[in-house]
Amino acid sequence: LRSSYGIDGAVNKGVNGHGQTVAIIDWYVSPTLYSDAAEYASKNDPGHPLAPSQYSQYIFPPNTALEGPDDCDASGDFSEQSLDVEATHAMAPGAHILYVGASDCQDSSTDQALNYIVAGRLADVVSNSYGDLGEDGIAADEIQAFNQIVTEGALEGISINFSSDRKSVV
Repeated sequence: LRSSYGIDGAVNKGVNGHGQTVAIIDWYVSPTLYSDAAEYASKNDPGHPLAPSQYSQYIFPPNTALEGPDDCDASGDFSEQSLDVEATHAMAPGAHILYVGASDCQDSSTDQALNYIVAGRLADVVSNSYGDLGEDGIAADEIQAFNQIVTEGALEGISINFSSDRKSVV
């Protein structure tokens, strides 16, 4: 992965994310998230293992008003969560990874997870890896709340990114 992006040489010279924290947000959490990522690193990049000290997580208590992780097929996301942590570590093997699991798959909960990171200045980079279940009908107050959080993040120098599997037409 590093070679594909032309950064393998930089990483080998020590420019590897050391001193930086990358936060990843998704719904809930895979029960084997750290162990999956650590095993992946040991098999595919043994020179850069994922040490326990490089990984932490904060998981909001599940929202009991909903059915729980089955409400949005969160377990179907577990492999993507592993992929996110694995790819982050592969690209920045010296960085600390903070995984934050939202309490459910509602916009307000993922916003709460993002705000937790931004308000606490807990990361330098945030990678959001969830889709909006109601992309076509997002309430105005929800958009305003999200915009306020990302504006604060920008003012704090936090890079906030989203994955995308769609092609946009402009």
